[in-house]
Amino acid sequence: MTRSILPNRRPAVTFAFHHQQFKYHVTCGYAPNGHLAEIFINSSKQDSAMDASAKDAAILTSLALQYGAPIPTIQAAMLRDNNGVATTAIGATVDEIVKRGMICLGSAI
Repeated sequence: MTRSILPNRRPAVTFAFHHQQFKYHVTCGYAPNGHLAEIFINSSKQDSAMDASAKDAAILTSLALQYGAPIPTIQAAMLRDNNGVATTAIGATVDEIVKRGMICLGSAI
């Protein structure tokens, strides 16, 4: 499978949420067909190891999306506690995207 190359300018939606007592700002970028194609994450603890890990995980998730990995597959692969709650920032981000109906741009507005 080949990677979808995104145009330089594309629609995006930004939201904030809390996970494990930290605030995150997430921007979701969309491909021309309206499907989620990239995720950017910034944490309230900028320049920390936690912030760097969240950003790296978002880059890897974005690459998976651009190579055609479906969000439900990505979501199912995330680490979870015994109650099914995501244990990482990227897992919580993917859960928030699904919960907010932001997989496709038409549902994100």
